[in-house]
Amino acid sequence: MQEIDIKKVEVGEKFVTIIYAKQEARQGITMPVTTKRKFPFNIHDELKLALDNLKVHFALITEAIKVSKTQSFEGIASLQEMEGFEVTGFEVKKLGDNLGIIIFGHRKLQDGRTVKFTTPFINFDIEISNYEYTEALIESLDIAKQEAIEYINGKFQIQGTQVGVFDTPEETPVKKLPQKKKPERKAA
Repeated sequence: MQEIDIKKVEVGEKFVTIIYAKQEARQGITMPVTTKRKFPFNIHDELKLALDNLKVHFALITEAIKVSKTQSFEGIASLQEMEGFEVTGFEVKKLGDNLGIIIFGHRKLQDGRTVKFTTPFINFDIEISNYEYTEALIESLDIAKQEAIEYINGKFQIQGTQVGVFDTPEETPVKKLPQKKKPERKAA
């Protein structure tokens, strides 16, 4: 099986856009080919959870929540202030020689409106990263990338029922609408 390298995942209300690269042989030369696909399916529960696990990093990196030095990383995720946050995607990119991530998301305000924003680039190199929880971020990202690969390979949710890679979705009968009767015309 060819290895897929996830570059970007972006989740909308009715679509998921994934940019990924995989090695392909073309005319005897093997090279990475980048593909952008827009899927018209709902994301499966594990991908939702993986993106939700990036939420704590999204809030910390953007300094939207303040934490004390005595709080544990696990305790931060359960803070009430985390409730309005949602991660809608991420992009793994290279900045110079450094590989890192940018996380996309929004925060729902009390009046129902949302504020969309992204994190600054966070370097994966722990030696030079200015983010305290880089190792935990990389672990969460690896899970999200694996779930995105499973999504590419056909794991998605249809009409509230999660469908696996080897499952075949059942056809749902479509209810026919009654046809309107045409008014009868009287001959003059």
